[in-house]
Formats: sequence, structure tokens, C-alpha cells
Amino acid sequence: MSEATTLTIICFLILMAIHMITEKVRVNRVREAVCQVLQELNQKEAYDPFTAVDLPLVDIRFLRLGYRDFRSNAVDILTRQHIVTTTGRGKLYLKLRSTDERLKRMSGTCAVAPWR
Repeated sequence: MSEATTLTIICFLILMAIHMITEKVRVNRVREAVCQVLQELNQKEAYDPFTAVDLPLVDIRFLRLGYRDFRSNAVDILTRQHIVTTTGRGKLYLKLRSTDERLKRMSGTCAVAPWR
């Protein structure tokens, strides 16, 4: 193989490794944000629209400066999985009670998270 081909392959492998590491970090941060949102809603006992609470979330803007906010991503994920519901005023509440199997599984995952 020529030197240019070898250099191209090495650069490609380095870029793939960097991509894999950054994705792993992003997934771990989103997982941590999911756990935080679940714990906050469970602590505030927000189980229906009447007990729904506001959680501080950073708005998604066109130009992001500073660190990324993973809490908004976590709320999107929990909403798509029908675990968290948003009221018309933007307040959040758990659609499932703490005795539900899916919520217990997610809370169990949060309790044994390896990064804590």
C-alpha cells in the first residue's frame, strides 16, 4: 500500500474511534438526565395534570452557546415512551405510577448506574 492510502486508513480509524467515544458520552449524559427528570417528578409526586410541575429546561435554539442541555432530550425520550406527559401549559407529570413495572425498571437502572 502506498503512504497516502495508509495515512487515509489511519485517519479514518481515528475519526471512527472519536465518534464512538463521543456517542458513548452523549448517551451516558442523556441517561443521567432521564434519571434526574424521573427522580424529580417522582419526588414531587407529579402523577396527574393537577399535580404537574414545571421543570427547568433550556430552550432549543438555533445557535447553542456553552454546554448542551440533555434534560430537554430526556423529556422528549420519556414523552415518546409514554412515561411523561406534558400539559397544555408545558408542565410535566408522570403518566405511570411508581408501582408500574416500566417505571420500576427505569428507576432500577438509574439506581445502579455505573457512572455514579
